[in-house]
Amino acid sequence: MAEVGVDTESSCSSALAVPFDCLLEIFGYLDGHDLSKVSRVCKNWHDAAQTPLLWKHLCLQRWLFCNLSNMTPGDQAWQEYYIHRHAVDTSMGRGAPKKDYRAKTLRGHKGQIHDAVYLSKKEVCFDTANFQPILASCSEDKTVRVWNITEGSELWVGTEHRSAVTCLVLWEEESILCSGDQDGDVHMWDCPTGQNRGSLRGHDGGVTKMVVYKSGGYTVLLAGTGQGDIKMWDLRNTATCLKTFPAVPGMAVNILSLHKDRTLAVVSSDGGGMKLYDLERLLSPEGLMGDAEDCQVGELEHPSLQHTCCITWLPWKPNMAAIGYENGDIGIWDLKPASSGREKGLPVLLHTTSAHFGAVRGLSAVHNMLVSASTQDVHLKTWSLQNDGRLTEEKTYTDHQGPVTGIHVDHYKAVSCSDDFSIRVYQWGREGGSRVLDSKYTLLGGSLQRASGFQSVLSDYTSCVGISGNVLKAYTFTT
Repeated sequence: MAEVGVDTESSCSSALAVPFDCLLEIFGYLDGHDLSKVSRVCKNWHDAAQTPLLWKHLCLQRWLFCNLSNMTPGDQAWQEYYIHRHAVDTSMGRGAPKKDYRAKTLRGHKGQIHDAVYLSKKEVCFDTANFQPILASCSEDKTVRVWNITEGSELWVGTEHRSAVTCLVLWEEESILCSGDQDGDVHMWDCPTGQNRGSLRGHDGGVTKMVVYKSGGYTVLLAGTGQGDIKMWDLRNTATCLKTFPAVPGMAVNILSLHKDRTLAVVSSDGGGMKLYDLERLLSPEGLMGDAEDCQVGELEHPSLQHTCCITWLPWKPNMAAIGYENGDIGIWDLKPASSGREKGLPVLLHTTSAHFGAVRGLSAVHNMLVSASTQDVHLKTWSLQNDGRLTEEKTYTDHQGPVTGIHVDHYKAVSCSDDFSIRVYQWGREGGSRVLDSKYTLLGGSLQRASGFQSVLSDYTSCVGISGNVLKAYTFTT
């Protein structure tokens, strides 16, 4: 949707000489395509059509959650955002190989890939068509590798680990990548250069999960271990372990999830419920010196003690969460019942829904909708949430031939992967006033079709990456 040149020196004829304010009012009814066309009529129309307020209105109307924080400041920022965002959406909607996306196979790891994370901003810089997403991956082969996935090139390799690298987390503020391994070591890497910036040791049973949390004067790395401990490190003073506490004693930490209201959710790999901790209370002088149980604000257990598999926080219901269970149920929890305050109120299970035939391994919430998947059936499902916590199934998608092994959902699209070695792309649309997913097309694995299929998928706003054994399959949409 590139802008065509206009002779900005030419004046409008008397028939076209409309007052500037009137032009703005009229142009406010146009879409981006028509706004670009009228800007080529004459200088006055061109100047009016370039007004940032018009393009801001178009951006917010089409992409309510767009973010210009990563863009170069200037009057044309909203127009540039619209042009490049529109190009990405068009490419993603059509999905024509070579024309709309490029596929790259990233080889280098010699063992199973355990985790991957984007190092580039998730809300990309749409004022340039040269943005290239950067991805980090870690593996059983004891290495951390960073990739330019558009070019399919390896940027650097970290080889400091002495055992399999199990998990990654990005300290975005300082562009530091943290990687944890089975020996219990965490290494910190400078994202642009790959330089090792230090190590954190002493995680008994190995490092299983990590998250970064910022609070007041602290930027804290929370590392879950194979023995069920949580170690809290001050990243700005890496010689300091602020606190170690037994979250799920004797069992590996399988889930660490942060809620924006400072709640930390912890789940073990060996069954049981989910424990909730108040991080601000943990980081207070009393919390750092005292018993972590005093900072626990709830424990969420399924009525039949089913194993917790995944959690998603509901952004339109700030005090609520959806949890997927081993038996295929999805439970809706009120974490802070209105009848009582945080100090005394206990979380309440509002309702459980039998959603899948097997364990719910994928669960995400966006647009007042839930999206769920199970590794034991081929269905991707969307749900709406009623006021009493009940879920209503809206639509079921059966685009995969094998079980769905992973999903990514954001405000613009959903991406699912399967062990049939396919990745399916969906886009959000409207149908009768409700949000629906429009199933678009399948990205095939190409030369890797003989592999065991995809184990998981991740995505930003211009690309998606599937993990299959020791290989990454990357798809970048053109801008």
